[in-house]
Amino acid sequence: MRLRADRLFASVVAITVSSFVGMAHAADYWVGGPGASDGNNGTRDNPWATIERAAMQAGRGDTVNIRNGTYNIGGQGIYITRSGIAGEPVVFQSAPGETARINAQGVAEGKAPFILAGQHIHIKNMDIGPSRGFGVLIYRGSNNVVSGNTIHDAWLQGV
Repeated sequence: MRLRADRLFASVVAITVSSFVGMAHAADYWVGGPGASDGNNGTRDNPWATIERAAMQAGRGDTVNIRNGTYNIGGQGIYITRSGIAGEPVVFQSAPGETARINAQGVAEGKAPFILAGQHIHIKNMDIGPSRGFGVLIYRGSNNVVSGNTIHDAWLQGV
């Protein structure tokens, strides 16, 4: 009888531990401001310099706070491929009380500064434009939210 109780306890512990292993810990990341460098760890005190760097790291439940300033996006734009889930989106937003300005004049014609290629990605509260393509392009993504942004001077559609 004692052996069965020990096995039952071990099974419950194993199930509980494996449940926590799969859970993601939501993080707040920061872009811009004094001392920003893509070699930093993305914290408020050690922010990244580029949104591209944040897009490589941020995942399910994470929030990327983008500080005051103008961010020049070029080339093919920023492909955001890391997905969130319902209730735990990946959020890219202006830092609270600040305005991130996204200048996409350097983005290839017909592209966008933000290309959402994942699920449950939120783009919030930024000033996006001008762009030689879209303001935000949703490409092979679903359940994405674009809200509170000012999207202007896009050659094609805003979203």
